[in-house]
Amino acid sequence: MHLPADFAGTSANLVLVAFERDQQKDVDTWAGPATKLEKDRPGFRFYELPVLPRRDILYRWWLNTAMRSGISDEAARNRTVPLYVGKEDFRTRLQIPTEKTITALLLDKKGNVIWRSEGVWTDEKQKELLAALDHP
Repeated sequence: MHLPADFAGTSANLVLVAFERDQQKDVDTWAGPATKLEKDRPGFRFYELPVLPRRDILYRWWLNTAMRSGISDEAARNRTVPLYVGKEDFRTRLQIPTEKTITALLLDKKGNVIWRSEGVWTDEKQKELLAALDHP
């Protein structure tokens, strides 16, 4: 994929950025509410972006295969886009201060960040996200 151009949301895309394997439980707190938003708002899509250090092609193939086999839900597999990048440069460009928590970024259709949050899904974050979707 070429990001953000290949994101499927025509009005907005929510990307959930995780840096550590054990952060998947935090990402999962967003999955149910974000899936509901996809149903309620046709132009909205969400993605899970595990950020991994650059590695050789064989390692990436192996890890991608392992991740695919570990995700039984086809929809979850399709929205998971592993990124093999220089993690520090990636964080700097997206103004993500730490790898110790997940970051949620709402992107407009051009790829501009219009809202951001960190950590698990909460009712307060839902209100903020809906406000950002309603008034980009």
